[in-house]
Amino acid sequence: MGMVKQITPVSLEHPAASPALQALGKRLRAARRRRKITQEAMARRVGVSTPTLSKLESGVPTICLATMIRVLAELNLLDDLDKLVADDRPGQEIQAASDKLKREVLDAQIAALWAGERHPRAAAPPVRGKQ
Repeated sequence: MGMVKQITPVSLEHPAASPALQALGKRLRAARRRRKITQEAMARRVGVSTPTLSKLESGVPTICLATMIRVLAELNLLDDLDKLVADDRPGQEIQAASDKLKREVLDAQIAALWAGERHPRAAAPPVRGKQ
């Protein structure tokens, strides 16, 4: 028989993810408890086992995102999900800076063309018959 390739487990935890997932799990548990819903009842409602729901509420990173969405829907908190990345200020700032740089480069290239110059990185065309 051939050799079985050993697979090294991949860490699913990012240093920032663990505290965030634990905090989210605590908030989900608190929301469920405020509604007087047991773990068993919530697990049945969202179609998962009680241990799976417990893992979600403990911040275990291997729980399926769809499970969290079903729990949010059951708790009538699905609208909160839309707020997660609705206002991506860092991304908008990066995009604005990139767009500005592109405009500046394009403006410089157009100015160089109007001045009769070639783009600084463009090579001169080869002259036929001369080496």
